[in-house]
Amino acid sequence: MCEDCKRRYDVNPMRILDCKQPECQAVKDLLPHAVDHLCEECAGHFAQVRGGIDHASLPYVLDHRLVRGLDYYTKTAFEFLHGGLGSQNALGGGGRYDGLVEECGGPATPGIGFGIGAERVLIASATEDESTSASRADVYVATAGEVPREYVAKVVGVLRAAGVSCDRDYLGRSRKAQMKQANKYGVRYAIIIGEEEASTERVTLRDLGTQEQTQLPLADAVARLSAPRVEGSNHPE
Repeated sequence: MCEDCKRRYDVNPMRILDCKQPECQAVKDLLPHAVDHLCEECAGHFAQVRGGIDHASLPYVLDHRLVRGLDYYTKTAFEFLHGGLGSQNALGGGGRYDGLVEECGGPATPGIGFGIGAERVLIASATEDESTSASRADVYVATAGEVPREYVAKVVGVLRAAGVSCDRDYLGRSRKAQMKQANKYGVRYAIIIGEEEASTERVTLRDLGTQEQTQLPLADAVARLSAPRVEGSNHPE
């Protein structure tokens, strides 16, 4: 191995996976895959992460040699790649750092962060099709009861894929607190998912202005919310 990796072997062996020196490439190919040696908690967490990505129909590659340069990252690390950037195709990357705040003397606090290459994002955005960038209705996705998070992720993914700007609760708030957050965001519509909706692939669409709501298939809700809005109104046509 190179001199840097000989030092890393004692102080930070994971960084060996990130080495670009030719003499270290053969060593990296012989190393075991970390995903095959996870503890029960981390294996369960990683399965949930991958399940959410699968339900959102996002393509991904499991890279056994991906590491982050900062030592406080824990569990899942990730990179975003773009096909229009050639060999330098990473837009950015990051991961979880659940122990960082506690390590600095604070309370146990879950965390996630990432860094991006601003120039690469600008270059990549110039290659994207902007034909679907018309103004859309803003939506907050709320849950009621024990709803599978995979279905919530699917609803959010389908909405965003249709050009609908939306957000959701990530902290396990009560339904009342979620609706309060939706009003704070100033969105016009909320999609509410209860146990009944999740079991039948439906959602409840509520107009937060009139408080009118209706239960309908997810596809119908997406079609309604992605329709062009009437000029001077937040209502889809």
